[in-house]
Amino acid sequence: MSNSRLNIRIEGPNPGAFNMPADVEILARAAAGEATLRIYQWSETWITLGRFQSREEVLLNPFDDSIKTSIRPTGGGAVLHGHDLTLGLAVPLAMLGLGPRQAREIYRALTAPLAAALGGIVADRAAESGPSPTYCFAAPGPSDIISAETRQKLAGCALRIDRNAVLLQVSLPVAIPKQAASELIVGAQADEVTLQDPAELAERISASYKKSL
Repeated sequence: MSNSRLNIRIEGPNPGAFNMPADVEILARAAAGEATLRIYQWSETWITLGRFQSREEVLLNPFDDSIKTSIRPTGGGAVLHGHDLTLGLAVPLAMLGLGPRQAREIYRALTAPLAAALGGIVADRAAESGPSPTYCFAAPGPSDIISAETRQKLAGCALRIDRNAVLLQVSLPVAIPKQAASELIVGAQADEVTLQDPAELAERISASYKKSL
């Protein structure tokens, strides 16, 4: 992929209701041939649910209207936002030279620059049996980005592959959340968070994608 064809947008904190529609929009643009990387934050505590999840199965108190949620266009488990740096990367499949059935190759092509920026590795283990956890950070999955030293999960990643384009969404915890995920989400436990400067991390990630894609 040519660097000049990847649009990179580093955004300030956005209202929770804005972020998922914005990622849907860049996926639509990718289907039309435009690649975009959004790096953004949240101005409030928010929970995104995987596209096949519901509040009733995810939240400890699904009828509490003060808990704000959105459905992601990607799958995977629920993610707590507000203390994280989030990525939305939408790319035309033709720019990767891959087809929609090559999920493993697509995932590795899109996550390798991120793993390099984080100083981690993309795990390469056999797929584990059983359903995915309700909470994204409950346990490292077979292909998660993890620390090479501690094996700690560094990023929550979810993928959506359409006929002509792909969307990768990533959550990177960078601060202590105002409210613990274990108080809100079924199956969540206290997370290990590596405190980081989100602005510096955003620059490091964008530089890695400019170099690699």
